[in-house]
Amino acid sequence: MVAFTDHDKVAGLAAKQGIIRNSANTVRHVKDVIGRPWSDLVKYAKESPVRMLEKGGEVVYQVEYKERLTTFTPIEIAAFIYRKMMETAESHGGAAESHDAVITIPTYFNEEKRRIIRRGAQAGGFNVLRMISEPVAAVLAYDIGQKDTDEACNVLVYKLGGTSLELTVIAVCGGMYRIVSTYCDATMGGGVIDHILAEHFAAEFQRRWKSDCRANKRSLAKLHNGAEMCKHILSTRETAQVSVDSLFDGIDFQTTIARGRFQSMCSSFLQQCLEPLEDVLKQAGLTKDDIQKVLLCGGCTKVPSLQQQLAEYFSGAELLSSIAPDEVIAVGAAKQASILSGLDQAELDQCATFTDVACLTSDILIETSRTDGSRYMPVLTHHTPVPVRCQKTFTLAPEQTQFCLHLLQSSVAQPDPQTLAKIVMKDLPPEAEIKAVFHVKSDGSLHVTCTEPISDTMQAVTVDAS
Repeated sequence: MVAFTDHDKVAGLAAKQGIIRNSANTVRHVKDVIGRPWSDLVKYAKESPVRMLEKGGEVVYQVEYKERLTTFTPIEIAAFIYRKMMETAESHGGAAESHDAVITIPTYFNEEKRRIIRRGAQAGGFNVLRMISEPVAAVLAYDIGQKDTDEACNVLVYKLGGTSLELTVIAVCGGMYRIVSTYCDATMGGGVIDHILAEHFAAEFQRRWKSDCRANKRSLAKLHNGAEMCKHILSTRETAQVSVDSLFDGIDFQTTIARGRFQSMCSSFLQQCLEPLEDVLKQAGLTKDDIQKVLLCGGCTKVPSLQQQLAEYFSGAELLSSIAPDEVIAVGAAKQASILSGLDQAELDQCATFTDVACLTSDILIETSRTDGSRYMPVLTHHTPVPVRCQKTFTLAPEQTQFCLHLLQSSVAQPDPQTLAKIVMKDLPPEAEIKAVFHVKSDGSLHVTCTEPISDTMQAVTVDAS
């Protein structure tokens, strides 16, 4: 979070403290915007309190900064956040001798988004040693498979953060971590709990004072801030006091809520947070009995009733929460950085350490006209380790003399298939057989070659990593 004022720009807690008065100039959740074209963000921009504009097909933020309307790109916002991180590190440990860092990213980030994040971190002053996925960093924080490389297990990383629910199954074998399946829902997060609490407090205020504070945006923002603080307190204590000065019409609001009441109010939402477990396990080809460890990640997993329900669901698994769930990803990244820091480039290239196996971040599809009604057929699915090669054979009908292969991709972040390329072959013999070879190289680039042996026809296309 970054806030712009007439005098300065601030990040983190300082930005959050002024968000009620300065909402239109406070940029939030920049990670959701990075690497996405304007066409994907039109609806998002309409709902954003900060003005978002289109510039060359990309998005920029327009804010009032030092008494002037100024635009900033998402990468500039990210760079400022990383710069503040650097300053924080230096203030705690003196002038840093090394600016080496390991950066964590969501599992669904493609190569383009990873490059943007890397550039932002470098602009912020960091030397990026490596980028690893967030759930892998969480597993590394607990040294799973590192102290004993013979350890083999399946780990479910359960992450419930402020804005999303993310589930990841990771197979650990021989010190190697491989992401087997993932699930992400950007509509489920701590913000939902804040909303439930805020609605409860608003109703209580209305009962007492016969006024609906929800009619005022500033009052509602104050209430949401109070609800968020209350949520954090109830994760560790039995009761929480909520106090909001001048909530509405100059009236101060004070109340107390017990953890039991809080958990009862949120029970339906927390139950919804458990429902995707079956899907992510099915995607991995596993059952809940195949999971040996469940790792809690994200501040909302501190809620005791959620921990209890997870422990009951995975009754045979070890529940890992000894490292603060809202810090575990950072701990894992710090451990990896401590190992890699000081190595020269050749050693870095050879260093296996935990080895986060490189995998596809999206599904590779082809368009079909199959009789079962399905429009797209997967060729390679996300989380397939790369490099990888596969082959498909297509037979033309007697009357066909042309062949068109339409390549598409879809991902968690962009579920609607997007065109990658098309291969067209003409003047083919009747009932021709076309062999298509799909090859994803280690750099993420896709190479597709189609051949028809009778006419000695070949067409190929290369799609760079993006």
